[in-house]
Amino acid sequence: MSFYEQGSHIAKVVGQGFSESSKKKTPFFFLFITPLFQITPDGKRIPVASSQFDQEVRWYMTPAAMEFFLRDLKKLGFTGKQPSDLDPSRPGFHDFFEQEIEVVNKHEAYGDQGKVSDKWSLPFEGSSQEDRPAIDLRDLNSRFGDEFKGMFGGNKKAAPPAQATTPGDVNAALDEAAEFGDDPDIPF
Repeated sequence: MSFYEQGSHIAKVVGQGFSESSKKKTPFFFLFITPLFQITPDGKRIPVASSQFDQEVRWYMTPAAMEFFLRDLKKLGFTGKQPSDLDPSRPGFHDFFEQEIEVVNKHEAYGDQGKVSDKWSLPFEGSSQEDRPAIDLRDLNSRFGDEFKGMFGGNKKAAPPAQATTPGDVNAALDEAAEFGDDPDIPF
C-alpha cells in the first residue's frame, strides 16, 4: 500500500542495519526513514500528513549494484572503510540516526490485484551531457551498423525472424537466469 506522494521528500533516518532478501539471500543495507516533507517542483517543503509510517531505503550488495551503493554512501557522508563500519552493533559505527536526507519515492506495482507500494531511494545526480566524452560515431557504425540495418532496414545481415515463445521456452529462460544469479529482488 502506498502511503506517500511520488517525488522528492525530506526524511529523518530512524534506524539502519543489514539484512538479506528472503528468496535468494542477497545481502542489503537499509535505512529506516520517517518522511517529514514533500518537496514541490518549485522547491517548497510541504509537511506530509502520514509521517507516522516509517519507510525503508534499501541497497543490495552485489557486484553490479556496488557502484551505486558506494556513491549513495558517499553522498550521505559515510567515511568508514568497510561494510562493518555501518553495523549498529559495533562500537564506533557510522551512525545516520536523526540525519535528515533527501529521498525520492516512486510508486511501484506488485501482486495480481494492481496494488501499489512506496519505493524509496536517494536522488540520482548523474553527469550532465556536457560531462560525457565524445565518441567516434564512425567506429560505432562500422561495429554495429549491420545489426541496425538488419533490424531497421536494409538487407545486409538481416536479423532472423522472431520465433513464437512457448511456456517451455519461458521456463527454460527463467531456469537459465537463475543459474547465473539474477535476483528478482534487485530493482534493476
